[in-house]
Amino acid sequence: MPPADTPHHDAEDWFLRQFVQAERELLRAIMSLVPNPVDARDVLQEATVALWAKRAEYDPTRPFAIWACGFVLNQARMFLRSEARRRARLGAVAEDLLAARREELASDLDARRDHLQACLDALPSTQRKLVRGYYFEELSVNELATRVDGTVEAIYKALQRAHAALLQCVERKLRMERAG
Repeated sequence: MPPADTPHHDAEDWFLRQFVQAERELLRAIMSLVPNPVDARDVLQEATVALWAKRAEYDPTRPFAIWACGFVLNQARMFLRSEARRRARLGAVAEDLLAARREELASDLDARRDHLQACLDALPSTQRKLVRGYYFEELSVNELATRVDGTVEAIYKALQRAHAALLQCVERKLRMERAG
């Protein structure tokens, strides 16, 4: 933590920098309890608000990531308790209906995932690298533009074309599979 005589905005900047450095580690900690990435990101967002509210309680003699990890894990536990209550309210009948529908869709989703991988492999190298960078490495469009020495607009357009090509390819493979 910055020295006590540091102006307030500098202390906040320092705190934010520490958080940004620890963010991936915090997300991994949450995902150890909440494996769904969308839910895990929601939990991280809630934990970020809690961390910010409690930032004055941070002891600078302790590593920031360890301190913050306690907050995110508590937030994950609260999420799990909330999810358990929500599921209990749904009731057994609704859960059975959802499970049956999930089973109906599972094979289609598996086929789509397999076809998507094949279609991704079939993309031209440049498009494939952009898709992997954006969706798998979670790079921003700005980072991709810098990486390939292109404009942000060109990256958005290339991703749009790749998305359309992947959708068309997956749909074509599904139709062929269903036809015979």
